[in-house]
Amino acid sequence: MGECPNQAFIAVSDNQIASHLRGADQSRSGGTEFVAGVYPVLADETCWFLAADFDGDNWSTDALAYLETCRLMSVPAALERSRSGEGGHVWIFFSQRIPARDARQLGATLLTETLERRPELGFASYDRMFPSQDTLPKGGFGNLIALPLQRRARDYGNSVFVDNDLLPYRDQWTFLASLSRLTPQAVYELIGEAEARDRVLSVRMPLADDNGDEPWRQSPSPRRPTGAIIQARRGQGLFRQRVSVLERRCRITGVSNPEHLRASHCKPWRDCKNEERLDGENGLLLTPSIDHLFDRGFIGFEATGALLISPVAHRPSLERMGVNVSERINVGGFAEGQRGYLEWHQEYVFLRSRRTGDAQS
Repeated sequence: MGECPNQAFIAVSDNQIASHLRGADQSRSGGTEFVAGVYPVLADETCWFLAADFDGDNWSTDALAYLETCRLMSVPAALERSRSGEGGHVWIFFSQRIPARDARQLGATLLTETLERRPELGFASYDRMFPSQDTLPKGGFGNLIALPLQRRARDYGNSVFVDNDLLPYRDQWTFLASLSRLTPQAVYELIGEAEARDRVLSVRMPLADDNGDEPWRQSPSPRRPTGAIIQARRGQGLFRQRVSVLERRCRITGVSNPEHLRASHCKPWRDCKNEERLDGENGLLLTPSIDHLFDRGFIGFEATGALLISPVAHRPSLERMGVNVSERINVGGFAEGQRGYLEWHQEYVFLRSRRTGDAQS
C-alpha cells in the first residue's frame, strides 16, 4: 500500500492552533480550510486523554447516560457535539499520561456501569474509544481524532462542548478551565475495583476500514450490532478464580480484600498462547498501583521470591505507591508453573534500561 495522500505531519505551533480555531490555514492565502487532528497514543504507548465516540439516531441519549456515569463515579468529563452534528465525543483528560491500555480499561469500566444502570439503552450508537488501540500498530500511529472547536464547524453549532440540554456553554474556555483532570491513581482505583467485581466489558478494536486520516470527512459509522461492538470478558472472571486458588493477597502491600485486587498476567494476554491466557499460574493478585508497576516492567520477581526493582524506576514514586525501595524484599516462593511465567516477564517485560520516549513512573 502507498502512503496516504492526505497525510500532513505538521509540528504543533501557535500558528497551527490558530489555524484550527479560525478554521483556515493562516500560512496560506485564500482561506483554505484547516482542521487539526491528533493521534492519541504516544511513542511510549501512553496517552493524555480518553474520548468515547457516539453517533447515530440515539447518540445524545447514550452519550448523556455515559456522561452521567462519569459524574456518579467522580470522573471529570465533557461532552462535545461532533463536527457533523450527528454524534458526540465524551472527553476525559488525565493529569499525567497513562498507558493507553489503562485508559481503554477505564472506558470499558464506564461503559459497563452505564449498561448496568441503563440496560434499556443497548448502546447501539457507541462506536469506539480514542485511543482505539492498547499499543501502536506496526508502522502506524493508530486512529486519528479531530480536535474540538474548529471555527467552521462552530459556525453551525458543532465541534463545541455542550451541557445536559445539548446547548453550547456560553464561554467554552471558561468551561474547559473548570474541568478537572483525572489522576492516574484514581484511574487505577476505578478499574481495579471494577475488575475485582468482574464488571468490565471489553471494547472493540476498530475495523479495517476505520483507519482513515480525515475523520472530519467521515459520515457517521454504519450501525453495527451491539454484540459486535462490546463483548463481555467472561474469561477474565475465570482467570481471576484460577489465580485466586494460588494467590490470596497482594505480595507487596499485603492487601487481601478482593475488592481492591486485580488479577494481573505475568505473561501479557497479547503474547500468550490460548491455553496460557486463562492459566491461573500466569497470574498474581496485585493492588492497582502495584499491578501498574508490574505490567509496565518497573518491578518483577525472581523465582525465589526476591523483588526486582528496575534501575529506571522512579524510586520516590514507588515509595508512595507502597514499595519499600530501601530494603531487600522477598515475597515468598512461587509454584513451579508461576516461576516459568515470571522468568518470561523478567526477560521480556522487566525494564533493565530506559526505552526511548519513556517517562518516569
